[in-house]
Amino acid sequence: MKFSFLRSNSGILVCLLTVCLTTVTLFQNCSPGALFDSRSGDTSSALASTAPVENPVATPAPQDGSPAAPFQIWNVTDFKNFAAKINDDKKKNYSKNYSSWILMANINLKGIDGGTLMMPAFRGTLDGNFFTISNFTLDCDKTAIVCGPYVGLFEDTYNATIKNLNFIGFDIRVTKRQSPDYVQYIGGLVGQFSTGSISKVRSQGRILAEGGLNESQLFGVGGLAGYLNQTSVKMLVAEINLSGNSTPYAVGGLAGKNCNTTIDDSYAIGDIYGGWFVGGLSGACGSGGSTYAVKNSYYLGQLTKLSTTGWGACDYVAPLGTAQGEALRENRTKFSDSFWVGSSSCSVIYSNSLGMSDYAAANTQLKADPLIWKTSATAWPQLLWLDQIKP
Repeated sequence: MKFSFLRSNSGILVCLLTVCLTTVTLFQNCSPGALFDSRSGDTSSALASTAPVENPVATPAPQDGSPAAPFQIWNVTDFKNFAAKINDDKKKNYSKNYSSWILMANINLKGIDGGTLMMPAFRGTLDGNFFTISNFTLDCDKTAIVCGPYVGLFEDTYNATIKNLNFIGFDIRVTKRQSPDYVQYIGGLVGQFSTGSISKVRSQGRILAEGGLNESQLFGVGGLAGYLNQTSVKMLVAEINLSGNSTPYAVGGLAGKNCNTTIDDSYAIGDIYGGWFVGGLSGACGSGGSTYAVKNSYYLGQLTKLSTTGWGACDYVAPLGTAQGEALRENRTKFSDSFWVGSSSCSVIYSNSLGMSDYAAANTQLKADPLIWKTSATAWPQLLWLDQIKP
């Protein structure tokens, strides 16, 4: 707080009061142990976020939604209109979903039923403009909206672009069978992301997917996306807790299931409980001839496989993907310049593993580009773009 004094032309002394506000930056010193444990119910962790304050700037005149003049989102009302338009466009004509949107302020969704905000078939562009969307909350057992087959803020996207977004404090719960009983993919931000690109996105929150779900149809649960399919993925951060009990087919820090996608310059932090395929970055690598690659990326956390049926207890548990499972055995997963730190429910000794304080080794292993990564002798590498997030 600062006082300053000015003298007006009439000789009156005017006092100016300047107040500087600061916001709390989450996960400045992330460690797996500091995260929310969805199984214990501990809500006092770092995932209990203090959301940035919304900017109360008045909404300007509507834009035309073109890439040169995207629709602007200034407040919660604008965001609701955004969701309503995408839902309406889907009903009328899928091609209308190619519109472009840009955040102009932080958006706090606290207290709003997330089911009313979910957006299907998005084919456009969302530029977060380094602002924050916080506190998206969805309980599929309570919302009036039927969940499925895809669950997330964006249910599914096709050839879309999402970039420059800080998506924090989400809480998604799917613990009962949904009518018509076919939840297939659950993601914090996107249920299913097909083609297109996603870059400079931070996804922070938790997902609980367990109980009486249809085991034969719930294919993937991911901190960012339930399913990534032929997607350009760069500079992503997932700070998550995922609990899938013994039900989900694949659970992963960034993506539950991954098909023909390379994860580049990204990382995930958090504890992951899953059914059959459990991965720090990706739970499973598609099927058939699909491929999956990890470059310049890492995972920190605990992996736990809960299913006692099907394959061996440790066959499909992998820090960077399904490294001990089908993908590696069929030479369909390639890892380069990546590492992981943490523990697993399996006794398998994984490659690319580092100790809990091997910061120097991490910098060497990652071969971090100084234009993309911020490295330190006392902390794990972080992506530079996170410093651009607006308060």
